[in-house]
Amino acid sequence: MYQLHKMEKESPIANFKTAISSTVKTISEDDNVEITFGNQNSSSGKKIIKLPNLEENTKIDYTSVRGFADSEALKIKYSNSMVYESNKPKGNISKKLYQIAEKIRYEKIGSDKYIGIKNNIQNTYSKKLNGLDLKKSENKTVNAFENYLRSNIFSYRNSKDVEKNFKSLQKKFDIQFKSKINTLKNTLNNQFEFNSLVSNLLSEMDIEESFDNEEIKDKNENKDKQNKPEENQQNDQKSKDEDNSEISIDAGLPDLENQTKDSDIEGEEIEIENSSDALDRSKKSNKG
Repeated sequence: MYQLHKMEKESPIANFKTAISSTVKTISEDDNVEITFGNQNSSSGKKIIKLPNLEENTKIDYTSVRGFADSEALKIKYSNSMVYESNKPKGNISKKLYQIAEKIRYEKIGSDKYIGIKNNIQNTYSKKLNGLDLKKSENKTVNAFENYLRSNIFSYRNSKDVEKNFKSLQKKFDIQFKSKINTLKNTLNNQFEFNSLVSNLLSEMDIEESFDNEEIKDKNENKDKQNKPEENQQNDQKSKDEDNSEISIDAGLPDLENQTKDSDIEGEEIEIENSSDALDRSKKSNKG
């Protein structure tokens, strides 16, 4: 008799991790890369790409993991850190926008070469758009810039809601970037020229000052929203008090005309009608 040994099958998560690791090394064309998941540590001395933790029996966003892994692999292959650092602009916000522009550059190169990468990156960004938090000025500025540059470099078409949210900021980016979009597209494969141009355009925008103004505007709008309900209550109470005062005055005034008439008709009833106008109010709240 031959004893058959069944090979233990790897779990779907383990298979996915293996496939992702293999894909990253293939895209980056670098065997000196190690992929870790979650808080997993490494002491190999290799280039590390950290991906989200993947556990059994948990809901996993495979699309986002693939998109993030593809992007990191493209960064290793197409982005030179020395060139990137040499053109970095001043200012925290400008640096964030500069980083986004470089990310879009190498993602576009990879997307043009591999349809699978293009789909993963587009799907990942679509998911990101659906979950954006635009309440903070910084988030809105950064995300508006990413959307503006992606829309132009990747030829994305935004939904009406996205256009509405970013409309005012995209007009500002248009002033500085619109005439340079074709130049940016033509220099995608020349990192130095691309980084240098983006850095100069951002520096000319005075984006830090614009952000400060937007932040002050948002704070004032939020303050107005908080004070508005209290002001409305005070105005409502004031109107009610005025109406009650008028009613009291009317009721207290003597009917001079009836006092001058003969009073020999008994049982005559004098009816005083008091009325107050009903006030219909509607409250409108503006989104900042």
